Amino acid sequence: MNSTDNWLEHEHSLYEDLLSQCMNAVKMEDWGTVNQAFKELVTHLKRHMALEEEVLYPAYESMPHAHMA
Repeated sequence: MNSTDNWLEHEHSLYEDLLSQCMNAVKMEDWGTVNQAFKELVTHLKRHMALEEEVLYPAYESMPHAHMA
């Protein structure tokens, strides 16, 4: 699998970028950019967590190896 095909990796990179934008804007006291970047980050994270809870974790739990210690 090509790393660009891995949606988890891609989304985590996006979140790191948004958090970095937010932190840089805080340093510059650019509160409009902070607000915008933080709202975007929260929106993406909520969607991402829902996908993990509703798709990824159930799929993993249904795999035979998932219940092995």
